[in-house]
Amino acid sequence: MRRALPVSCVGGLFVLGCSTDSHLSEEPQASAAIVASPPAGASADESSLFDVATPIDGLTPEDVGFGAAVDRAAAAGPTVRAAAAQRVIALANERGSTAWRERARPLIEDANTRRGFLLAAADIDFQLRQYQLERMAPLFSAMRKIDTPSIRAWLYAEAAHAFEDVERRRVALALLHALGNAKEVASPEVTALDRALEQTRPNVVPDAAEVLQSMQRKLSRCGVDHAPGRAVRLDMAVLVDAAGHVKSARALNATTLTPLELCLVEALRWAQFAPTTAGERVTLVIPFAFQP
Repeated sequence: MRRALPVSCVGGLFVLGCSTDSHLSEEPQASAAIVASPPAGASADESSLFDVATPIDGLTPEDVGFGAAVDRAAAAGPTVRAAAAQRVIALANERGSTAWRERARPLIEDANTRRGFLLAAADIDFQLRQYQLERMAPLFSAMRKIDTPSIRAWLYAEAAHAFEDVERRRVALALLHALGNAKEVASPEVTALDRALEQTRPNVVPDAAEVLQSMQRKLSRCGVDHAPGRAVRLDMAVLVDAAGHVKSARALNATTLTPLELCLVEALRWAQFAPTTAGERVTLVIPFAFQP
């Protein structure tokens, strides 16, 4: 019998944008007054670097070869790296904007309709923030590889603001910690950001692992019926409201709606979880690995 195997990060699931030992609410519990000044050593205006040719010129994260181009830029000299950093920052500013999110709204609404979900405006707004963070992930990865003072300064500003989206702020701050030197990480500004994000309320679906385990047979049947004889990996994003009801489900990074995804959507739509601990909606990202 083929089995759907949720790849365990914590108890069989992983919540998008969260660390492996905590789950975050949608909004901060309290806001802190933070002055957005860049970490020490950040570059001044580098707009002239757009005249410098880099391996990523003209590419977006969806283009074949973007990752390899980032690798070449990261291995280049300091001038090319600095110029590539500006290209990545420009892409992140565009992709992280309110305008980009609104352009994506029809795509999310259509995806919900095709999967049979009718969502309230607040739920769609939450989906859009999650989708935006998904689409920014390759740019965060590029920033990790290229790593310049201007990238660290951008990450600081993103962690300080980012539309008050706590998951996005936490991703930026975690990357800043990974890239920053000891002086930057210990600076009063970064410490203030850490403390502000520590005020976010834990938002856990307390019985998620148990519910998914109870659905194992039904989920596994999707692989038997729609992916026979094949090894398939698929990540499903499941939006759960404060009461534990499933509001939507979809495959991440899918370009077409496949019979396998539809089967998983239908199975997951009837799942009933316990209320979330902070009374906020949350997105569960559930990885599946179907084995022959």
